[in-house]
Amino acid sequence: MKWHRLTTDGRFKRDLAWSPKGDTLYFGLQQTPELLAIHQLDLATGQISRWHPQQITSEFEPAFSADGRFAEIGRAHV
Repeated sequence: MKWHRLTTDGRFKRDLAWSPKGDTLYFGLQQTPELLAIHQLDLATGQISRWHPQQITSEFEPAFSADGRFAEIGRAHV
């Protein structure tokens, strides 16, 4: 297996999860010291975007059902 770097911004990422089709990688990205936000990386384009841009509380551990119909994330409410 050959390793390939997917991001180069040097920011802390955690809680990696693949979409059921394997075309998108979801991960938690430390936006600020208090906010962890789920982002998605489109592997075809290399574009990274925030999954829920309006969310103001931390999100973590994304997970998907095998058929892709359901998604689950953890949220921290302060």
